[in-house]
Amino acid sequence: MHKACILPRLAFNSIKKSAPSYLPYIFATSFAVSVFFIFSSIVSNPMIQNMPHAGYLSMLMQIGKVLLGLVLIPFCFYTNSFLMKRRRREIGLYSLLGLEKCHIGFIIAAETVMVYLASVILGIVTALVFSRLIFLLLLNITKLPIDVRFTADPSCYIGTAAFFGSVFLLNLLINLIQISKTNPVELFRSARHGEKQPKRLWPSALLGAAALGGGYYLAVNFKLDSYFLLTIFGAILLVLIGTYCLFASGMIALLRLLKKNRNFYYNKKNFVTVSGMLYRMRKNAASLSNICIFSTMVIITLVCTVSLFKGLDNIADYSYPFDVDIRFVNGQFTQREALQEEILAQAQTQNVAVSDLIGFEYMSMRLTNRGDAFVPAEDTDGYGHSYTVRVLRLSDYNRIENVQESLDDGELLFFSTGANSGYQELSLAGKTYKVKKELESLCFETKEPKAPMESYYLVVPDEKEQAYLYDTMNRTEDQWVYTVRFNLSGKQENQEQFLANISQGTAQMPGFSWFDSRIEGEQEDAAILGGLLFLGIFFGIIFMVCLIMIMYYKQLSEGFEDKTNFDVMQQVGMSQPEVKSAIRRQILTVFFLPLLMALLHTVIAIGPIETLLNTLNLFNRRLVIFSAVGVSAMFAAVYSLSYHMTAKAYYRIVHR
Repeated sequence: MHKACILPRLAFNSIKKSAPSYLPYIFATSFAVSVFFIFSSIVSNPMIQNMPHAGYLSMLMQIGKVLLGLVLIPFCFYTNSFLMKRRRREIGLYSLLGLEKCHIGFIIAAETVMVYLASVILGIVTALVFSRLIFLLLLNITKLPIDVRFTADPSCYIGTAAFFGSVFLLNLLINLIQISKTNPVELFRSARHGEKQPKRLWPSALLGAAALGGGYYLAVNFKLDSYFLLTIFGAILLVLIGTYCLFASGMIALLRLLKKNRNFYYNKKNFVTVSGMLYRMRKNAASLSNICIFSTMVIITLVCTVSLFKGLDNIADYSYPFDVDIRFVNGQFTQREALQEEILAQAQTQNVAVSDLIGFEYMSMRLTNRGDAFVPAEDTDGYGHSYTVRVLRLSDYNRIENVQESLDDGELLFFSTGANSGYQELSLAGKTYKVKKELESLCFETKEPKAPMESYYLVVPDEKEQAYLYDTMNRTEDQWVYTVRFNLSGKQENQEQFLANISQGTAQMPGFSWFDSRIEGEQEDAAILGGLLFLGIFFGIIFMVCLIMIMYYKQLSEGFEDKTNFDVMQQVGMSQPEVKSAIRRQILTVFFLPLLMALLHTVIAIGPIETLLNTLNLFNRRLVIFSAVGVSAMFAAVYSLSYHMTAKAYYRIVHR
């Protein structure tokens, strides 16, 4: 029979006979194709662009698609490397039986094409079956209209096929290059070769401990300042280096110390476990560190997204002390009474109730500290070095707060939206003011000591003092503001219609500058944070698939390598139950070390996570901790289930 017929048949039979290795690989790549296709379809859906607040979702999905590609490419390379390592003995056998490297290359190319076609077809079919359900889930999470028709643009099919075609082609080129540089004997033996033990064990272990300690130090002392991005990247980099070094060298160093303890090591249970782990740690450092890193990514991603989504009400409570906030340039707006009458009339028409209606003037300044004095901020004053300072009159403050405060010339009341400042005096515009009282609350502003960006309110005696500060320290007319704020109650649809009418009417008034409402803000936040939750869930699932695949291939490859070792143990006197116990203790210890390390990483990351969530106006430490505990427990359960599922392949091989 001609080689053109034999070689493709060999390729097909090779896939068939290596089903335990190929089927999980095809499943993983098909899953990757499905997710990528669904993301592409959502991004290209023309109707989603026209929905209110969907712009945020579209932007997030486009970012998610790029990040998805960046995650899937190394994952496909990684699983391909495991697959090829398992099959090198088979490929070496082909060479010993007389096939030339070009023929072997043809077989591998044929296998790659077959797997590619199976993955793309299965992935796209799966995506088409579940895409509408997933799309409706996305719209439901983001609280967007769900009566949107889901369509897949032809470019999605082409783009998905081209993207994964490029990935499979790169994998094929890597495989062919590796085969071309090795001889048949090396290929035949390489399946049993593991990674070499680190040459500089203790320096590497100490480097890992120092790097991990440095990363933890940066995380524990994390603050929002001008260098916070560098701090984050530095902490992540140090933790990555520390994790790898500790798995590569630190664990081996610890096991060597245990081995030197004769009373501990020469125990029937400990002898096999320590020896097996020493051998396993030497070979699996990269895989175990990757499992740890992927686990940490899953947990932290879900903790952040779940905390934000569950904290929507907390975010809204902080961001919107009043349901509606309308602002005008004070010098241009002359229709104060007409505006209030229009608000009340529209409320009656739309059957909603307006309460806590207030209106007042304030003058806004952007100031920074220069020594003991506040002066106008420059463009060069960076993050955390300038403050929004608003000045209002005592008469407005007393009316709004329903109090009877009094101020003498040169005195003021001070309020900070963040932590109390403790100022006794303030130097403004060349004049020193005495702080008569630092206020603990304002009804129209929210106070939060953890807020990363704080603003100040100054209550001065009269309009003359307010005008003095405006003339001395301000630069633009639109910084003298008249604002109207009020709360709403009634049916949601009635409130939305009321807001639409008021927004349209006030936009036509002279001096209009700002209209904001809690309902509008909550809808935008739901679209953004719901999209983040959707991405978090999807990326969490993707990372879990990566973990399961890594665990499965490690169990598979180690099963074939350890079978001979455990057969020898039984031949020298170990009973079957003792062998099973040794196997169980060894594998449990090895594969649950990454989980324990990931949970430790997560505990250290709680502080930075909480601080970063503060920038999104979420100030609920209890919610973050509960989210971390819940996500960690759920992940540990899924991880354990995944371990038991993949470990079955190992036990079947070892006991066969």
